[in-house]
Amino acid sequence: MGITGLLPFLEKKTARRVSLQELSGSTAAVDTYCWLHKGVFTCADKLAMNLETDG
Repeated sequence: MGITGLLPFLEKKTARRVSLQELSGSTAAVDTYCWLHKGVFTCADKLAMNLETDG
């Protein structure tokens, strides 16, 4: 699913290493949707029964 070769293409065009000092004062966003999906998928039965989970 998706566009074949998109990530390597973008990495070649846009990715570069930076030090943390260069990012001082910046705001970063982290897309955690995949982590949420994995968490819900792995304990869906417990969530459906309103049981406590590890997370």
